[in-house]
Amino acid sequence: MARKFFNQKVNNDNSNKKVIQIAIIVVCVIGIVIAFFVANYFNSHGKKDKIKIEMRESVAIEINGQLPSKVLFFNELEGIKEDDIKINFDNVQTNLIGEYPVEIEIQGKKYTSKVQVLDTASPTLVLKEVTIDENSSYTVNDFVSSCNDNSNEACNIAFYALGVDQNGNAIDYSSYRTAGTYKIQIMATDNSNNSTLQETTLYINGQVVVPPSTSCNYGNSDYDQSVLLASDVTQNGCALDLNLYQSETVLSGVNNIMDQEFEKLKKEFSKQNINGTLKLNRTASPVLNLTGNGLVGYTIHMDVLIINGESSELVESYDLDLTGRRIYTVNKYNLP
Repeated sequence: MARKFFNQKVNNDNSNKKVIQIAIIVVCVIGIVIAFFVANYFNSHGKKDKIKIEMRESVAIEINGQLPSKVLFFNELEGIKEDDIKINFDNVQTNLIGEYPVEIEIQGKKYTSKVQVLDTASPTLVLKEVTIDENSSYTVNDFVSSCNDNSNEACNIAFYALGVDQNGNAIDYSSYRTAGTYKIQIMATDNSNNSTLQETTLYINGQVVVPPSTSCNYGNSDYDQSVLLASDVTQNGCALDLNLYQSETVLSGVNNIMDQEFEKLKKEFSKQNINGTLKLNRTASPVLNLTGNGLVGYTIHMDVLIINGESSELVESYDLDLTGRRIYTVNKYNLP
C-alpha cells in the first residue's frame, strides 16, 4: 500500500515537472514573439522619426550639360534611399537657357523644384599670329584659329574695344599699317555675354622685334614674377601710366574676369549640399613694373565663405593666373 502511494506521488511529481517545463517554454516563446513585435514596432516608428526632407528651390546646370543627380534637389535628406526618389525631367530642355519645373515623388508624396539651365561658361578662343606687308589690310577673323562655345552657337568675335595705349587712349587695332610688331587683343562673346579675352601678335613686313623699353613712356612690362598676374594690361611691351590703375576702361577687363569667375562659383556651389549662407569675396590689386613707374596688370583673389549664424568658415581661397587657372591655398570642396 505504501509502495503504491509512493509510486503515485512520484508519478504526480514527474507530471507536475513536465507541466512546469512546458509552461516555461510557452512563456519564453510568447516573450520572444512579443519582444520581436515590440522591436519591429519601435524600429519602424524610429525610422519614420528619422526621415527628414528639405527641398531646394532650384538646381542649376550648364547648357547642354547632364541632368542633375537626384540628391542635389535636397538641402537635407535622411532616411530615404536614392532609389525611392522618382523625378520627372520630361519638361527640362538642357539645350535652352531657362527655368523648368520638375516633379519629385518620394514614398507616394509629391514635391516640386526647378532646374535652371544657365550659360556661365566663356567661349574657348584659340588665336594665331598674322604677318602682313606694310599698308596691307586685315580683319579680326584672320587671327582666329577656332572659337567654340558650350551653347553650340557661333561666337561673336571682335577686336577688344576697351584696349588703351600707355596714356589711356583707346586703340583701334584694325588701324595698324606701318612696319612693326603689335600686340592684338581679341574678345569672343557668346549670346549670354560670357566673354574670353585673348592676345596674339601682328607682324607687319615680318619684323618681330619688340619695341625697346626706351620707347615706353612709363617703363617696360617687366614685373616681379613671384606675383601671380591674372590680367595683363601692357601694350606692345610697355606699361601703362600707373595713374590709370582706377580707370574704368582699364579695369573693365579685370571686372569682366571677376564677374565670370563669380558666376562660375555660384554655379559650382549650387551643386553642393551645403548648410548655411554662401558668401563670395573678390579682390583685384594693381601690379606695377620693376621701376615702379608703370601699370602692368592686376592680381585677382577669390574667397568663398559659408556663414552659419555668427560663425563663418573659409572653404575656398585661390588666385587666378593669366590663363584663368585657379591656384588654391584652400580647397575644401575639391573644385576644379
